[in-house]
Amino acid sequence: MATTSTTTEPVLRAPPAEQLFFRPATVGEKIITWTRNFTSWAGPLTLIEEYLARETINGTQDVTKDGRIVYWVLTSRALPPARGEEDPDEIFAAVETLERPVLIKTKDGNIREDRSYCIASIFTHPRCRKQGVATILLKRLAEWLDTEGDCPFTALFSDMGKVCSFLF
Repeated sequence: MATTSTTTEPVLRAPPAEQLFFRPATVGEKIITWTRNFTSWAGPLTLIEEYLARETINGTQDVTKDGRIVYWVLTSRALPPARGEEDPDEIFAAVETLERPVLIKTKDGNIREDRSYCIASIFTHPRCRKQGVATILLKRLAEWLDTEGDCPFTALFSDMGKVCSFLF
């Protein structure tokens, strides 16, 4: 997760959890979230266009193509908006999952192939931080991983340092 930044913009109140929807992002919603997290994660890139190009290219590599990376949003829209109808203030948080093949040693000593997910790029809209939005996002992601994701374990990529914990 990126560090909390101060903003002079007014607080954006997130709807209650039951009015928030966790779903894959549309192309337009990905661009909105990438634009929003640019200042936190662009590294040496100084132009937003460079950052957007990098993120787009990252999503087309062998390790990420063919649906192996999913960009998720926590939004007030149950259904994805049509292209050009996205509203940045309806996206409260975002996260990425990267499906990876894994080998698991079973209790009987056998090795089996499976899949797991890396969790990365957790980002909350700067104007709605400190409202529990990231907790809701991660709970919804955990529910997906436990059901549709059918995932034996996950790995969390973080730039927060040595200590990173979430209370659910």
